[in-house]
Amino acid sequence: MRSSGYWIECVPCHIATGNTRSEDVYAASIDVFPDMMATAPSPDMAVDRMRQKLQALRRDYDRTGQLLPKPHSPNHPPTRHRTTQGWLSVYIEIEA
Repeated sequence: MRSSGYWIECVPCHIATGNTRSEDVYAASIDVFPDMMATAPSPDMAVDRMRQKLQALRRDYDRTGQLLPKPHSPNHPPTRHRTTQGWLSVYIEIEA
């Protein structure tokens, strides 16, 4: 059975919260959905929020009859943020 899922990449980032203060957070994204991002105070929370967004998007696509972009291979992790210190990637399978 073919796997159906996407790699979520998570990187640390800084968000300005006032004149000079910044807050350290983690941003999770998926390369085939460039407009979709989730931020949270920890990598686990950011990945979980992105997983929830991905599941909601899948339900919307199912409801409207659209096809999701081609799934990623679970054997080939992404490399676009690999040089960022603190980067991690997680493969998330979605229900068909």
